[in-house]
Amino acid sequence: MEQPLPEEDRPSYWIVICPEPYVRGGVWGRWYRENCVAAGWPPPNWSLDGPSEDAGWVYARNRLKEIRPGDRVIPFLLKWRIGPVGTVTEVRATDAEWNQTVEKGNYSGIIESELGRRVLVTWEQAEMPPQGKCALVPPDQRPHSPLSKHTIERLPAETFHRLCSVLSNRANWIDVVPTAISQPDAETEVTPPPPPVAELALLERDLQKFLARNLGVIEKGLAADPDYQLEQYDCDVGRLDFLCKDAQNNWVVIELKADWAAEDAVVKSWVTWVGLETTFPTAHQFGESSSARIPLGVLRPLKECFLAFP
Repeated sequence: MEQPLPEEDRPSYWIVICPEPYVRGGVWGRWYRENCVAAGWPPPNWSLDGPSEDAGWVYARNRLKEIRPGDRVIPFLLKWRIGPVGTVTEVRATDAEWNQTVEKGNYSGIIESELGRRVLVTWEQAEMPPQGKCALVPPDQRPHSPLSKHTIERLPAETFHRLCSVLSNRANWIDVVPTAISQPDAETEVTPPPPPVAELALLERDLQKFLARNLGVIEKGLAADPDYQLEQYDCDVGRLDFLCKDAQNNWVVIELKADWAAEDAVVKSWVTWVGLETTFPTAHQFGESSSARIPLGVLRPLKECFLAFP
C-alpha cells in the first residue's frame, strides 16, 4: 500500500493574480509562453530583503520566499477566470533577478515595468485549458469572496482541488481575448492639463507610502482588514490603492490621485468590482449602480479628502 508523503514533502498550493484585463495587449499569453507566473514591486524601490513599510509588499515577498519547487500554482486572470495548473520548477524573485513580464507603460496607471519577480512553472497539459484559453468558474460554484485576496496567496487543498475540477471541465473553457486599456471619452469628460506622468507617479507613490502608515490622516479609525491586502489590491477593475475598514467596520476604498480625477470614474470602478465579487447589498447607491454589493457591511458615500504637502 502506497504510503502518504510526509507533511514537509507535500506540495503547497498557491493562487497568483494575473491582471490580464489591465495590461495593454494582455499578459497571460506571455506567462504561458515563458512558463511563469509573476509578482510586481520592482527594485530598487522595493527589496526582497530588509525593512519595508509597505504591508502589501511584505505579505507578497513572504509568500514568494515560501514557494518551493514542486508546489502547484493556479493563475487567477480576474473576472472569475483561472488558468491551468503549473508545477513550480524555480523561484526567481530576488532584486537581481527582476525580469519584467509587463513593459513600461503597459499596465494601466503605472509607468514602470511590472510583474518581474518570476516563479517558473511547467504547465500541466492533460485535462487543462490549452494555450489561448482559460476556465470560467461557473456562477453556482463561485464563493462569496474573491478567489484571491492578495497578489499571491496559499490555497487550502480543498479549494485547489475544487478549482482543478473547474479547469478539467471543457464546458468551462473560454478564449482569452486581450483587451485594450480603455480611455475616457474626450467628448464627454474634460480634464485639466495634467503634470508630467512620471512626476505624478512619484507623487502618488510617496503619498501611498505615507498614508499606509497614517490612515488616520484621512479619518480617525481607518485600519487594514487582516484578511485583505491593504495596498495595491488587484481586483476585476484593476488595482485599488487602499482597501480598508472604518471604525464601524464598514469597507472603505481609497483612490489616490496626485492630480485630479473625475468622481464618476472612481465610483464606477470600485462599485463595478464589488458588484461582481460579493453578495451583500450596500446601503448606498450611485447612479445606475444600484445593484452594487459588498461583503460584511456597507459602503459609505463617496468622500473627498485633499492633503497638502510642503
